Amino acid sequence: MVRMFAKYLSTIDPRNEIPPHGLLPYRYHRKSPYLYSDEEIRKLIAAARNLFSPIGLRPYTYSALFGLLAVTGMRIREPIHLDRKDVDLVQGVITIHQTKFGKSRLVVIHPSVKQILRAYEQQRDKIILNPYVPSFFISDQGTRLTDDIVRWTFINPTTMFMANNI
Repeated sequence: MVRMFAKYLSTIDPRNEIPPHGLLPYRYHRKSPYLYSDEEIRKLIAAARNLFSPIGLRPYTYSALFGLLAVTGMRIREPIHLDRKDVDLVQGVITIHQTKFGKSRLVVIHPSVKQILRAYEQQRDKIILNPYVPSFFISDQGTRLTDDIVRWTFINPTTMFMANNI
């Protein structure tokens, strides 16, 4: 960045020096992603089933959401932006609109995933009769989940184990 800025400045004033390559040793290195083991995923989903919820929906929502993320490799924003019409549990296909690069794609899901999503859908519709949004995954308030609250729930250990302590 400094070299590029210096090049730009040298077009305005030729007296500006351009630092040589390698003068600044730092280069950004992206961290390798952490891959959860099957056992860690089982523990995560089991913990999500024990989340505190005043109306009982939150454990179903997060266990289904975390399980779907684990088996499909979706990015966090993809499942939380799903609407009900995007999840075809008869055909076993999820339609993701406007992915990271603005494209749409289909995700075929295993029959076991269809079964879990169908169970979530039934509980969701039984607990929240009139949600405020057409979202497939909804909060206890009947609103769409946000990536911030999903990430907070994922990393905050007190929320993962509060169900029986309140």
